[in-house]
Amino acid sequence: MMIFDLVMTTIEVYNLSYFNCKINHIKFNFFSMVLLPIFCIFMTFFFNYYILDNFLLLLVLLFVNFLVPSYMNKKINIYFFLIPTILVVLLIFSNTVSLVITAMYFGIEPRDILANQDCMIVLCLLSRIIYISLSYMFYKMEKRLNVNTKKVLQNNFWISFCVIAATFLGLHTILYEAVFYDFIDHVTIYEMLIMFIILGISFIIFFIRMQKEFIHLMDVNDKLTRIQYQEENNKKIKKLSYEIYFEKHRMYYILLNIKHLIMNNQISSSIDFIDQKINQFNNFYFCQSSKHVTFNRYILDYINDMRKTGYDIKFMMTADNNGLLDNEEVAYTIKKYLKYFLKKLEDNKAIDILIYEKNQYLIIKMNTLSQLNLEDINKDCDIQFLRKVNVKYQNEITELNLLFENSN
Repeated sequence: MMIFDLVMTTIEVYNLSYFNCKINHIKFNFFSMVLLPIFCIFMTFFFNYYILDNFLLLLVLLFVNFLVPSYMNKKINIYFFLIPTILVVLLIFSNTVSLVITAMYFGIEPRDILANQDCMIVLCLLSRIIYISLSYMFYKMEKRLNVNTKKVLQNNFWISFCVIAATFLGLHTILYEAVFYDFIDHVTIYEMLIMFIILGISFIIFFIRMQKEFIHLMDVNDKLTRIQYQEENNKKIKKLSYEIYFEKHRMYYILLNIKHLIMNNQISSSIDFIDQKINQFNNFYFCQSSKHVTFNRYILDYINDMRKTGYDIKFMMTADNNGLLDNEEVAYTIKKYLKYFLKKLEDNKAIDILIYEKNQYLIIKMNTLSQLNLEDINKDCDIQFLRKVNVKYQNEITELNLLFENSN
C-alpha cells in the first residue's frame, strides 16, 4: 500500500508541475521536471506522515510552484500564482467528487473508506483520472484564450484575490479532512474562524480595489471618447474653414471681375456676368446634391421641383455618411411622407427639413409654422427600416418625425 501511495502522489505532483510549467511557458528541464517534483513528493510525505497538516502542505505546494516560474522568468507576476492555485482547486475538486462517488458506490460512510483497501484504491485512481482530465481541459482553455501575462493581471487587487483563493483552499482542506477522518478539534475550529476573518477582509479589499479599477477604466474610456469626438469636430471645422476660405476666394475674384467690367464701361457685359453668377447660384441652391445618388433622385430633385412651384423649403442634412440614404425603400418612404406633409400646407408654404443622425438612428424632421391636421397619417412602420412615425403640435408648430434604423 505504501508503494501505491507513492505512485499516486507522484502522479499528482507531476501533473501539477507539468501543467504549471506548460501554461506558464516554462521550459522542461532537469530542474522543472525532476528536482521540483521530487521535492514536492518529499514535502507531501513529510507533511502527511510526520507533521500531519495538509493545510501547511497546501501552502508549501502553492509557494513552491509560484517560485519556480518566477525564478525561471526572472520576474514576479501574480499570474504565476493563479495557475498553480487553479490546478490545486481542480485537485481538491477531483478528490471531493471521487470521495462522494466512492462512498455512494460502495454504500459506506466517508470515514470508513480508510479501513477498506479496495475503496482507497478506487478513490485514488478515480481522483487522479478526474484530476488529469480537468487539468488538460484547463490547459486547452487557457491556450485558446491566449492570455498575455505581460499586459494583464498587473493590478494590486489580484493580490487580494490570491489571498482569498489560498484561504478558501485552506478551509476546504480542513473541511475535507474533517469529513474524511470524522474528526475536528477546537484548534481546527479556531484556525477556521481566523481563516474566515482573513477571507472576509481580503474580499472587502478585493471589492474596493476592483471598484477603483473600474472607476479608472471609466475615466480612461471617457477621455478616449472625448478625444475621438474632438478629432471628429476638428476635421469638420477644418473642412468648413476650407470651404469658407474657398468661397471668399471665389467671391473676391468675382467682385474683381465686376469692378474691371464697370471701370471699362462694359455695363451690359457686367450685367450679363452678374446674371450668369446669379443663375449659377440658383442652380447650386436648387440642385445641390449629396454623394447618395438614390437620395438625390427621390428627395433632392423633388424638393427642387417643389421650390419652383412656390414652396419655401429650407433643407439641411448632417447625416452624409449614413448608408440608409442609399436604400431605395428608405428614400421612397421619406418622399411619400414629404408629399403628404406638403399637401397639408395651404396658406403658409414654408417648411423646414432636417436630416441627421442620433444614437445610430437616421432621423427626418419636418416642421412648419402652421397647425396642420395630420390625423389621417399612416403611422404603421411596415417597411424594413422604419421604426417610428411621430407627430408633434407645439406653439403653433406642426412637426413630423421619421425614425429609421439599420437592422443589419
